Amino acid sequence: MKQPNENYNFFNSVNATTLSSLGYCSFAEKERADYCASDITFLYCDGGSLGITLGNKSVTLSIGKGIFLKKASRYPIEILKNNTKIFFAVFSAEEILTAINYDSSIKISVFGKAVLSRMISATNIIYGENYVNFQTNMAEFIDLLSSPRKISENSDSERGQIVKNCLELLILDNIKPAYKSIKSGFGGDVYMFESEKITEKIISYLSMNLNRVVTLDEIADKLFFSKSYIKRAFKEQTGTSILKAHTEMKINEAKKRLAGGEKSAKIASKLGFSSPNHFSRVFKAQTGMTPTQYKNSLHF
Repeated sequence: MKQPNENYNFFNSVNATTLSSLGYCSFAEKERADYCASDITFLYCDGGSLGITLGNKSVTLSIGKGIFLKKASRYPIEILKNNTKIFFAVFSAEEILTAINYDSSIKISVFGKAVLSRMISATNIIYGENYVNFQTNMAEFIDLLSSPRKISENSDSERGQIVKNCLELLILDNIKPAYKSIKSGFGGDVYMFESEKITEKIISYLSMNLNRVVTLDEIADKLFFSKSYIKRAFKEQTGTSILKAHTEMKINEAKKRLAGGEKSAKIASKLGFSSPNHFSRVFKAQTGMTPTQYKNSLHF
């Protein structure tokens, strides 16, 4: 049986299932060391700058920039300025997150910075004060990235969930738009088979219609293909159904809106749910939490 195209697996959960390491530290001097990423690693520069070598190219992170590093990859990291400050998180996910633009500098949005601030506050509770705003050197830093941290006795599972939810929001805020992710996955000069082209068009259509209910009949009419054919082509490429994918896209959008303080009733209306209760049921089925529980988990 043909495996789904991995370029489309951003429909699957982006939940961080295991948080290995988390912290916020500073470096007094310029240093350099190699890091072998044991899991997905996120680095954010909050002061100074650092350089990361990625094969034949190098990326410089200045203030306000972040980067996602791939699991099982080797990265020479260099502190380029004295008093450089870095927030770091090492985590695993249920699925390979191919829609993330790995190994590239990304400008963190205002929303993303607010999420990071919550994560830093939670770090103080989860790991204790020694893991927030402490000074370190590269040898200790690489050890922090590579070795799972011991949870503080004062922590609890709720705080861990806060960080996981924040990580998910950070990923969603920096994930490529569905149609851009697909195009970048194939490349401009690569021939796209018919089912791949159809899937790209479907995802683009879904992403532009998060505010309402869509039907298979209308999508089939738009693309001038039979309903059975578009269902089969989409499932072959993504491993899921068209309507399930649309729901997943809506829930991801809802998470960002909840984190921004928007009320559930308003979100339900904007995303085309029949009622706030319908939205709550679907949200809980997807995440294991009601919208209110999810929203409260981001505030402490």
